[in-house]
Amino acid sequence: MIVLTILSWVLVGIFSLILLILLLTLPAVRLHVSAINGDFKITAWYLCFFYRVYPMKVRPEKPAKLKKKPKAEPEEKKDEDKPPDKEKPSIAKLFKRYKAFGVKAIKILRQLSKRLVVYKISVKVKIGGQDAHQTALRYAKATSFTAILIQLFDRLVTLKKPGVEVLPDFLQEQNDYAISFRLRFRPIFGVIAGIQLLAAWISSKRHKKPRRKGGKKYEPAKSYQ
Repeated sequence: MIVLTILSWVLVGIFSLILLILLLTLPAVRLHVSAINGDFKITAWYLCFFYRVYPMKVRPEKPAKLKKKPKAEPEEKKDEDKPPDKEKPSIAKLFKRYKAFGVKAIKILRQLSKRLVVYKISVKVKIGGQDAHQTALRYAKATSFTAILIQLFDRLVTLKKPGVEVLPDFLQEQNDYAISFRLRFRPIFGVIAGIQLLAAWISSKRHKKPRRKGGKKYEPAKSYQ
């Protein structure tokens, strides 16, 4: 019996090690995102396979079939002697209960977001307006907004050499933009984050046993000479 248990644990260890090696060697999932004057496209790549996420292919609609009217079912009698509904916990109790889990979850998700690599960033924007004054105001707002947005994304994810170009165009009234970037993420980091979240959730569900209050106090024995 002992030999079988040891053999089963050895097999489980070998299987988990093989699974971990497979996860570590899995290539990253890539997303190609582009937006050119309202034309928005997202394509997912894995190895040599790709899938168009947006816009999705429009399938031809099938002719609707005539549905038969359902027969009226007899009404069931309502049970008068129903147990009273339990009182829902207040928001303060829920916040106190899941505060520790929320703090851990935010920390894990922040670490996971830094594993998301954004590269080959190309942002080209031309700002136009009705006159030179309006174009200058729009250009100033666009440059400040772009700088704030890049700093925000740099804190959340890993950016690699963003190429940003915002220029004023005094010859047209409309704005033109062409934005494209790629995302890269390895599945192993998602698995690790999921295990950490599950462990944090289980630990938050455990209730500490209340300590006994009071109790007898014993005085130290007096020494008699």
